[in-house]
Amino acid sequence: MSRIVKANRQINKNLLIICEGEDTEPSYFEQLRFRVNQTIDDYYVEIRPKPKDIEEQELIVVKIRPGGKSRKVKEIAVEPDMVEEQYVAQPTRYVREAQLGLLDNLYTEAWAVFDQDGHAAHPSAYELAQVPIEGKLINVAYSGISFEIWVLLHFEFSQKIFLRSQCRTGKRSHHCGDHVHSQDCKGEQCVAGYLKSKGYVAAGSNAKHVEYAILEEKVDTAIENAIQLRLISEQAKPGARYYEYNPYTSIDKLVFKLLALPTDYNWYKFEEEFQAQEMTWQLNIKQKDIAIIVTNISQTKKIIHPEDVVLVDVERNTLQIMEKSIPEVGDVVSVTFDWSKVGNFKARFVAVRIKNNAFYIAELPPEVILTYY
Repeated sequence: MSRIVKANRQINKNLLIICEGEDTEPSYFEQLRFRVNQTIDDYYVEIRPKPKDIEEQELIVVKIRPGGKSRKVKEIAVEPDMVEEQYVAQPTRYVREAQLGLLDNLYTEAWAVFDQDGHAAHPSAYELAQVPIEGKLINVAYSGISFEIWVLLHFEFSQKIFLRSQCRTGKRSHHCGDHVHSQDCKGEQCVAGYLKSKGYVAAGSNAKHVEYAILEEKVDTAIENAIQLRLISEQAKPGARYYEYNPYTSIDKLVFKLLALPTDYNWYKFEEEFQAQEMTWQLNIKQKDIAIIVTNISQTKKIIHPEDVVLVDVERNTLQIMEKSIPEVGDVVSVTFDWSKVGNFKARFVAVRIKNNAFYIAELPPEVILTYY
């Protein structure tokens, strides 16, 4: 397949996705990437490695920041052989490839997509991801035991613990679920076999190559199921790191972001202080309600608009939760949100406007979801 994308487009923001696999993850995200690149004029998404059937002739000119140097996308590609020797172990190399994309602000945002897959270097990958590059952290979209957990969540909520993505002898697949191999686990041990045994993926097909278009109508269900799975996993094993959970996935966060564009949601951790609109913001829990604390650190009075803080559901709908206020220089505004105003709105996230159509977004804490939903 060969595609030619729009030429001479001015890009305000570009996003790099580094995938572990050469087929499953790149093929899945390609259709989302293509949608963004074709329909949103000032945004560009790049996938590494490229899906095997895609050969693009890219003529886009990138302008990353106002007044910044314009460059062609081809000139800012991040290749695997750029990874330093100390980072070549999997999955550390995927984290490092994503970080290299942030160097010199080549990409404005970067994601590393990988799964558990028996890798021994998960602790070092986790630690490396906490190191900021150009003042930014990369995002990790992780699945345990494999990416196919995310596929499964489109069809059912499941806490089943799988041992592997698919059963193999050496490099030869058992094609579990097709009933052609004496060691077919029938979905008891591998996710691919379970998908086929349940009829979610056609018998005889490749369960590790499921395109986004096939799953699109169920994607909101998958996002909801992924949130619930994380909630249950983190409650059962509080304080654990993502790679210590099985099953687990955070693929939904990257998918949600791409689907929400041109509204640009940037993930952060609830209760983490940040700056936006020349004010500091912090959200925390006060007796199972959301308390919002805003400090005006500018040299002039500021206006907080109702649309600056919103609840968001899995379908990307929003609900305003702030009243208009005008803090003077140094003023601190503290608001505890009244959940009686939510009604039937099934909020899963809270977002604060950074500027224009860009927001910081965080998952609502378990205390809120369990109390009100």
